[in-house]
Amino acid sequence: MGSTGHHHFASSRDGAAKTLKQECQSVLIKALTLAFSIIFAFAFTFGESASTIKAYASEGGDMSLQAASLNAESLSTAKAFNPKISKKSLKLKYNKSTTLKVTGNNGKKVTWSSSNKKAVQVKSTGAAKAKVTAKGIGSATITAKVGGKKLKCKVTIPFNPKISESSASLAYGTSMTLKVTANNGQKVTWTSSNKNASQVKSTGTAKAKVTAKGNGSATITAKVGGKRLKCKVSIPFNPKISESTASLAYGT
Repeated sequence: MGSTGHHHFASSRDGAAKTLKQECQSVLIKALTLAFSIIFAFAFTFGESASTIKAYASEGGDMSLQAASLNAESLSTAKAFNPKISKKSLKLKYNKSTTLKVTGNNGKKVTWSSSNKKAVQVKSTGAAKAKVTAKGIGSATITAKVGGKKLKCKVTIPFNPKISESSASLAYGTSMTLKVTANNGQKVTWTSSNKNASQVKSTGTAKAKVTAKGNGSATITAKVGGKRLKCKVSIPFNPKISESTASLAYGT
């Protein structure tokens, strides 16, 4: 074999070796990528921190592994974001307040809102707290919006108004006062079913003066917040004559 042939053989051998080396490197990279993918999976399963995984990847110096480690870090952060609201439902008496809190918000700002401001008002008192106040009747849904998530709490305000008397006897020409309690600040409207017997006049937000004007009876109705409270007023009618018998001299 001549020198030319020997040189050609050596070149072919070097080329084949180089190709084999490249293929081996490619297989090694794929194997390492697969191995680190398995490590990532176990890390998420058993709670190993993303920063530790990133250190593993950085030691290898491979850009694809570093990118995967950064992705693992972002996934770990996303998985850790699971905000919760302190209550999902509650009852709140009129004019009373309570505090709602959001936990696990990772320092993100919380925005609060009420679906019915006439019933329930909400005011932020900190990064993840709010004061909730009952202002009327009915219910409202309080929503805490944080990091693209919405957390909700339904607030119900008990409404059970009562009238001071359900029945009364009133002498002609005299008066009495009726009151409505637990009206949650709602206006009370008063009416009489028989104005010839009993008349009624409002004397305040939840009070009324009832006066006997004739005989018979009347139903006084207090209407408040869609409810009707009633009191039956009776006026005794028992006329008397001054004498049941009399002796009278002739001509007198």
